[in-house]
Amino acid sequence: DLMNADSANADALFKQFSKNISAIETQASKVRKTVDSMNAQGAAYFAAWEQDAALFQNPDLKAQADKRRLELQKSYKQINSYLKATGEAYQPFKSNLRDVERFLSNDLTPAGRASISAPLQRITTEGRVTQKAIDNAIRIMDEVEAKFKP
Repeated sequence: DLMNADSANADALFKQFSKNISAIETQASKVRKTVDSMNAQGAAYFAAWEQDAALFQNPDLKAQADKRRLELQKSYKQINSYLKATGEAYQPFKSNLRDVERFLSNDLTPAGRASISAPLQRITTEGRVTQKAIDNAIRIMDEVEAKFKP
């Protein structure tokens, strides 16, 4: 909308664009904190599970517990892999959005907005890559939740 706005609306749309970038950064920060917490809790959970499994006397139950733990650990690693990919895709996306914001803060004219159409196409592609990584992480989390839900 900002790129196609008339001069009367451009300033208001630019302010909304800046607010949206800040909202994305706030959400990303929350996600990073959640991922860090998830990793710490996951490590403690698997360590406790291994300790509990060592106490089994019945070899069949121990084997089942070990199989289940390994299956969950594999899924957990897959989630972390997708979350890492999301973070890696997000960084250039965020940086480029901030660059566009800086550029437009100095040249919000129709000619200025038109001059950044090529970078915006790349940023749109980066946004799609980031969204795909997020979608993959969510899909895996949903699969794990369904598989291990009591």
